[in-house]
Amino acid sequence: MTSYARIEVTLPYDAKETGSRNPDDEILWKVITSSKLPGLDFNAIFILPVFRTAASDPGLTTAAIEESDEKLLDGERPENKKIVTGTAPDGGLLFYFGPSRNVRAATLISLFGVIFLGSGLFFGFAAGQTFSWILGMIPITFAGGIGLLLLAYGVWLFLGTTTVEVLGRELHTRSTCLGIGRSRVIPASAIQDFQLHPGLQTGDQVWYDLRLKLLDGRSCTAGSGLEKKEAEWLRLELKKALGISQ
Repeated sequence: MTSYARIEVTLPYDAKETGSRNPDDEILWKVITSSKLPGLDFNAIFILPVFRTAASDPGLTTAAIEESDEKLLDGERPENKKIVTGTAPDGGLLFYFGPSRNVRAATLISLFGVIFLGSGLFFGFAAGQTFSWILGMIPITFAGGIGLLLLAYGVWLFLGTTTVEVLGRELHTRSTCLGIGRSRVIPASAIQDFQLHPGLQTGDQVWYDLRLKLLDGRSCTAGSGLEKKEAEWLRLELKKALGISQ
């Protein structure tokens, strides 16, 4: 028995083409399919060639596609939302990102942190006792340092919170974890663009960061660890609240 499924995907004109000339920086396009059926679960990954042709539409850029998607999202809140919205005490529009939004990713990163830290300490003490303390410091410094960074990031994913408030024509952001916080105020006039960047990934699941590209060339993060639809929805809501048009 043979089954067929038609898949239609809109690819932006300015996206990178399939490339394998540099083995250290290959560009592959994949179609990931899955279907849960009683008694039979289907999962498959297909590698597809993607190139620009004479029929490609130069006007179908990433920005144009995102603008079209925003019109579809206008007024539609994504399902399984993790952002809490409300009104701040000073009257501003409030978006709150609570702790443990991505438990799976936080658990995996913390686990890798423990492994790196433990292996660094083990091999470091072993090398120090067998050879010298200088050689022992190498695995402790490198593997142990990576482990500490991963553990710190895992703690942030478990306990960190972010509050984004739109007050007038200003964007107020505050991130806190274990009593340590950072605040920032960004005028709408200083924002050049809102961009989605792939952040965390576990398996086939990708979470996105919403970054603000500023006119002075710098950037800052307005939200992290978001599913794509919710990141697109947040971008649209912030643009509307700040009075920014594409």
